Amino acid sequence: MKKLHSLVLITASLAGSVSPLIAGGYEAKLWNSDSIGEALAGSSVKEGDITTMTRNPASALGFMTSPYQVAVASTVVLPSIKFKDKGSKVASGAALTGSNGGNGGKDAVVPAAYLAWNFNKDVKFGLAITSPWGLKTDYEEGWKGRYHALRSELKTINIMPAVAYKVNEQFAIGAGVQIQYMDVRLSRAIDFGSFFGASQAYDGGVKLKGDKWSYGWNVGLAYRLLKNVRLGLNYTSQVHHKLTGKANFEKPAAIAPYLNAPRFNNQGIKADVKTPERVILGAAWDFHPQMTLLGEVNYTQWKRMKEINVRFATPGVVPDITPMKWRNTVSYHLGLNWRPSEEWTFRTGYAFDPSAVRDDHRTPAVPDQERHWAALGATWTPTEAKDVSFSINYAHEFVRKAKSKLNDASRGNLVGSYKTSVDLVSAQIKWRF
Repeated sequence: MKKLHSLVLITASLAGSVSPLIAGGYEAKLWNSDSIGEALAGSSVKEGDITTMTRNPASALGFMTSPYQVAVASTVVLPSIKFKDKGSKVASGAALTGSNGGNGGKDAVVPAAYLAWNFNKDVKFGLAITSPWGLKTDYEEGWKGRYHALRSELKTINIMPAVAYKVNEQFAIGAGVQIQYMDVRLSRAIDFGSFFGASQAYDGGVKLKGDKWSYGWNVGLAYRLLKNVRLGLNYTSQVHHKLTGKANFEKPAAIAPYLNAPRFNNQGIKADVKTPERVILGAAWDFHPQMTLLGEVNYTQWKRMKEINVRFATPGVVPDITPMKWRNTVSYHLGLNWRPSEEWTFRTGYAFDPSAVRDDHRTPAVPDQERHWAALGATWTPTEAKDVSFSINYAHEFVRKAKSKLNDASRGNLVGSYKTSVDLVSAQIKWRF
């Protein structure tokens, strides 16, 4: 038990360094390294692979045989987000001045850590520490979309204790509790000059920040349909974060004495963020002694993201509302594993991940669009030390050009397109003892 306690402390310290990224919507699909090399295919049917615990605790834990398992993974995210303006204007109708914003995508490192304990032949316990949701965009100060977004950052830490029960040699069930921390920081410019008939002459800004701990849950089923065919089903609940924080306004010195409205005073804020429910159905087919085909369908209820509604502490101040109107999505994933020897496993994968974001509500904070994944990777299990394995994996996300038709009565319109791509490089170590 002392050893298990030490493992908990190690994984918790790793999770403290979580950084956010841009992904499908704001989901950080980086729970381990091997799934990156398979384009996220089959994560709900990986028997005994504790790094898929958040995707299906039934398969990850239910058929685990080693007394203990520990795994740590880290993924480097290298995004590129470049905007091209096509006639954006301020609310008064004048053309927006400024640059195209440079590269709005910022590099990030996303770690994950897992441990599991084989309590007896049927009952297994696990703990996962991941960052399931995140985004980070940062544009140049004077860019044309500054009144909509400058820097946007969302990061999460998800601590999930889980348990699985092997009903028989064919069937297992599992469940987990999500203990989730969310931290959100947003900033944008404000055209204070427009209040005095001098649009874009006196820019100020606002920085919003809020955080909260909240809770959710996760349940899964694992079924061995045939000797060489496995099925997995998982449901992850929404997590409702009731964020509390502060708004800090920056007013131009030349006109600050005239900006006495309560709305522009530094004050407390509240906002609600609901992470979407998710249903995963996966399958694995060992069609050859050395090869496994993996497939997965992932349904995400992004309709939860209807708007961003920031409520101010000062009585009578109108909330700051940004309509989002996202739509639900279904993504498709296909992967292949090849095991030419006991020492090596090679993998590849493809995925189609549609976007939840509509053209007329695509904000610079999340300029998401449908993407195609191409992935590959390898795992080495040294013959002299079979209780440890090392993995390295890579994926490239080909993102469709995203149109921007954003229009806001106070912030003006943002018309143009985003060209985005993402590279993922991931490594993982797993121990069994």
